[in-house]
Amino acid sequence: MSNDSDVSLPFYADLRGNPLQGGSVYFGTGGANPVTSPVTVYWDEAGTQPAAQPITISNGLTTRNGAPARVYVPASYSRLVLDSSGRQVAYEATSPSSLRSALAASGGSALVGFIGSGASDVARTAQDKLREWVTFEDSGTTGTADDTTVMQRALNKSSLYIRGTPGKTYTVDGTLASSLANRVLDFTGCAVNLKASAATKICLTISGSGTQVIGGTFDGTKASGNSGTTINQKYAAGCIWLQAVDDVQIRHVALNNSYGAGINGNGGINRLLIDSCTSSGCELYGAYISSSAAADQTGNRAINNIFDMTGNTTPAISGATGILFNSLYSDATDSGFAQTNWSMRNNRITLLPSVVSGGVTSCSGISGRGYTGEYIANYVSGGSLGITEGSRGTRYIDNYCDSQYYAGIEPHGNEAFVSNNVILNSTLHGISFASSAGLVQRNLTIKNNLIKNCALNGIYVNPASGGTMSNMLIQGNSIYCGNGGSQRAMTISDRKCLGAAIIGNNMFGIASGRAIVFENTTTDSNAFVSGNTFEDFLYPLTIYHAAPTVVNDFVATENTMKACGSPGGNAWAPSTANTTFGLDVIYRRNSYNQGVLSGFEPITLRGAPVAYTTSATLNSAHILAGIIQGTHAAGATQTYTLPDGPVIDSVITMNNQVGGGFKWSLINLSAGAANTITLGAGAAHTVIGNSVVDAGTSGRWLTKKTAAATYVTYRLA
Repeated sequence: MSNDSDVSLPFYADLRGNPLQGGSVYFGTGGANPVTSPVTVYWDEAGTQPAAQPITISNGLTTRNGAPARVYVPASYSRLVLDSSGRQVAYEATSPSSLRSALAASGGSALVGFIGSGASDVARTAQDKLREWVTFEDSGTTGTADDTTVMQRALNKSSLYIRGTPGKTYTVDGTLASSLANRVLDFTGCAVNLKASAATKICLTISGSGTQVIGGTFDGTKASGNSGTTINQKYAAGCIWLQAVDDVQIRHVALNNSYGAGINGNGGINRLLIDSCTSSGCELYGAYISSSAAADQTGNRAINNIFDMTGNTTPAISGATGILFNSLYSDATDSGFAQTNWSMRNNRITLLPSVVSGGVTSCSGISGRGYTGEYIANYVSGGSLGITEGSRGTRYIDNYCDSQYYAGIEPHGNEAFVSNNVILNSTLHGISFASSAGLVQRNLTIKNNLIKNCALNGIYVNPASGGTMSNMLIQGNSIYCGNGGSQRAMTISDRKCLGAAIIGNNMFGIASGRAIVFENTTTDSNAFVSGNTFEDFLYPLTIYHAAPTVVNDFVATENTMKACGSPGGNAWAPSTANTTFGLDVIYRRNSYNQGVLSGFEPITLRGAPVAYTTSATLNSAHILAGIIQGTHAAGATQTYTLPDGPVIDSVITMNNQVGGGFKWSLINLSAGAANTITLGAGAAHTVIGNSVVDAGTSGRWLTKKTAAATYVTYRLA
């Protein structure tokens, strides 16, 4: 029942515009003649007092028993007004109440116009405007034990904007999926929970490129039957699952309690943005983006996220990682499909403390497997590795890593740039370079980092079997040793580490520690150690080899040692029995705070002289040591044949250019004039000058490279 006058009594005028006097009004079926098709009308809103028609009009108002009275009519009606002479004053085939009914109907918004405020905006209907976005409630009732069907109806529409209702909690069965490209899914203020014991342990699957997921909380409810016991079960679980999509954005989303990952992507993901998300209680990853088997992935970014991985209850199985951009890239061959041009910035990752039980648990803060990526201003606490991997051209800048087991930062690949990071309290290493087997890593920069309380090494360089690291700049770092262990500021270890410039670092240790250790390095290390400060170490510089080794091209100069062991023992550690110093090993202008200087004239370190007693071909390493001694009593000259040119080339692998050379001496300690020594030519190696060294005398020689694998030895004195 509705009131035909809305708020006040309707006013009726005659044909002259004056209040109608003695007139009457009939109400009928909408669109029909009210006289022949009347409808029942009432004097009361409850519809209990029928009014006989026609209704009398006096002074322009409907009246009952001579007094003005309101008339209640159906929602839809027609109306005929007559004057006192029975002439028609007005007729309405459809009443205003019919319009209200039309507007209240499901298509009512199509009857209302809309236009924007812009000068060139075009007119539209309100329905068209409202259908720019939909809610899940448009498709049915939500908030039930399983909202999947209703929500999927909404996702199956062509709308590019779907919004959850703030305050709502939606429950899904694991099959909810959005495939339309360039769609916005706005869950701000609402939650999506995986129902108990769901067959598929995924809250939402996205296969439409350009999708944006904004806000909301996604919960994998692992405590409600949505967990598993194997690593494969973990890989199949996730709060949000991305399937072969590009240009997806996930922003301001909470990702909780998945047995697998907060965000799990596979099949090739490009230009993904994960921004300002949180994660708590996820077992395997906060975010895991796997590469395609057919192409590189490029441009993926994770910024401003806070992932708490301490909910990983089975670290021995899963090995939680905060963020992993995975790939099929091989460090060893510098090939394979990879993540490229990726970025991880301003993320905060908290991991369980890493433990050793049959091996170190494999849990990392952030990891990108590919090249030309960047880790910038991230914070990682706990775990085995703070920041790891990242191949050719990756930058590690302004990160903060605290309390890792193996290393705070573990760079991989060529052209790694590690700068301005803070690394604290690692059980083993602060920064560790540990390449894949056979990989050649070049042009590495470790600069201006602060490393404190790492128990074994502040900086550890250790190529894997068959690997090589070359052209390393280690500059301006501050390393504070301690926290137990052997307390080394840095170790350059094993196999081939070529071209290490260690410049301007400040290293602070304990009385029994070692600052720089060269351990089992190659013959031609080409190391330059200069301008460093060593404080409170027993041995500022140690060169150690497990097997006999000749070390060439090694310079330590202008370093300062404070509160170290006795000056006489500071230069080299006692463990040098297997180390012979060959060509261009120089130790000079290094000072001690005890007031004893090592000397401001260059001191070139050589191995012990090697003695020959019969004719022989000289060993290249023995010549490079600087002194050959000869002693015999044959009564005739003995010939010492120079090594062949290619043999010398095989020994001098660094700084061996045409025109270069080295000086050495041959001392004849024999008695008797007949016991001379003659220097004989070798293949591609000639002698110029007097080649005979008389008994009791010595000869001084310059061996110069004149062409590839070709040498000339000149007699100087």
